[in-house]
Amino acid sequence: MAIAKLNLRSGESAEHFCEVIDNSGKTVLVRYQNTKFRSLSDMWLKKSEEMTKDLKDRSKSVLEQAQEMQKEIQDLKKKK
Repeated sequence: MAIAKLNLRSGESAEHFCEVIDNSGKTVLVRYQNTKFRSLSDMWLKKSEEMTKDLKDRSKSVLEQAQEMQKEIQDLKKKK
């Protein structure tokens, strides 16, 4: 059955499993999984938070590099 046919809403979940049977009819693997469906707004919120954190990290790195360059320039001016 296609998961789309379940018509799950945000926050609902579906448990499904995969069963593998070898040629002798013996079950060799059963794997259960529970999948929770999130709303698009939840997914966008999480992505936005990740992007904000990445931007903050990059900004901090650029600021640190700028400060280091400023210090190097001041050191070069003192050596003149």
